[in-house]
Amino acid sequence: MKIEDNELMEKLIIKGLYTNKHFCSLIVSALDKKLFDSNEAAKLYSKINEYFRKYKDIPDKNLIINMFDEKDREAIYQYQKEIDSFEFDIEKNMNFLIDQTDD
Repeated sequence: MKIEDNELMEKLIIKGLYTNKHFCSLIVSALDKKLFDSNEAAKLYSKINEYFRKYKDIPDKNLIINMFDEKDREAIYQYQKEIDSFEFDIEKNMNFLIDQTDD
């Protein structure tokens, strides 16, 4: 089974990065921000990656939002709201999410 909707897949990846330290540790070393179609997803991935590599932990969403320039903050905030609006159990679906991310 494959998720064909790239936008949804990018949101699931970002959701996973925010909520699961194990997933985050696997992805930050393997994924390039250039692979994201969404500008907001690429920007968020960059900040999460930077934070995780430095502190070895998942960043707080509000902290990440405040790391952006004021001009980008609203778009990032809205993108995060979209991510939070759908349910996806990262723990339960970890293998599926990793497979989808690899694709």
